[in-house]
Formats: sequence, C-alpha cells, structure tokens
Amino acid sequence: SKSLREEKWIKNFQLSRSWPSTIKLVIEPDTVTLLVLSSASGSETSALLPITKSGRVLERISSDDAPNAIVSYDESLVKNERVREGAINVIKALPEKGRMSSTQISEIGYDKKEGYWIKLLQSETKVNLGEEQFEIKSVRIAQVMEYLESRNLKARVIDANLSKKVLVRLQQNP
Repeated sequence: SKSLREEKWIKNFQLSRSWPSTIKLVIEPDTVTLLVLSSASGSETSALLPITKSGRVLERISSDDAPNAIVSYDESLVKNERVREGAINVIKALPEKGRMSSTQISEIGYDKKEGYWIKLLQSETKVNLGEEQFEIKSVRIAQVMEYLESRNLKARVIDANLSKKVLVRLQQNP
C-alpha cells in the first residue's frame, strides 16, 4: 500500500486481502493530459514528460510510448507548478466535442504577457486565452470559428484575452 501511494501515475487504488492467500488489487491510473517536449540533460535527444490530469509530472518517455495528448514545447510547464495547473485548467475547460475540444488542439503554451495560448490542429490558428475564464472564452471562440467557417475565412490569430470581445486577425494569403 505504501509503495502504491508513492507512484505518481496512480490516481486511486483499492487493496484487499482474501484469506488464505489471495490479494485483490484494483488500480485507477491518472490520465495524461499534456506532454512536454524537453531536452534530456546531457543528451542531444529530446524526451517527452507526461503531465497527468492532477498535475503530476511523470518520468521521461520516448515518443513511441507516448499517449495521444496535447503537446507543449514550453518547459515552464514542468518547472512552474502554477503555470502547469493553469494549463491543466485550460484543458479541463475545453468542451468534450466540437471545434474547441481537446482532440482539436495540437499545442499549448504560456506567455508572461498574453497568458495561455493554444494552437488548433487543422488550421494552425493560434488562440490567445489569457489567464482566466477559460470556459466562457472557449464557447466564444467556438462561435467565432463557426462564423469564420461559414464565411470561408481563415484566421491566423484569435485573441480571446479581452473582457467581452474576441479579436480575429485573418490570414493575408487566401
């Protein structure tokens, strides 16, 4: 039981003993929500650091063993716990389905001036989310994306870091 509590990838577990010689173990793993691409110390190769939904940083893994999750190149997500928790809150605030779901996000990052940002998988559009109210902003962005798609417009940057507006910078080349 003590060794299971120390494992970072275990969210919850149940351990029971049935006499005379049976032990029953039920493990609920913590899901990986984010992968941070980090250069391994003393090596030229890069490795992925999985971050669980509860904010724990797991040991380095190779890209062959990586689960399907949002990627980040921002190592501050590993080093700074506050920034990491904010990124996890962004991912949790995304709707389960639609244009702003986590399956439609390719990358996430943090900038000290602009706050959190994401890149959309299909269009490579950068979306600035700021520091708070991620649920409201993701709904607004989804509405803006529907509007842009209906008008056959392509956005380069969508800035939702304003109090009641969403600013869209369109691509120059159609």
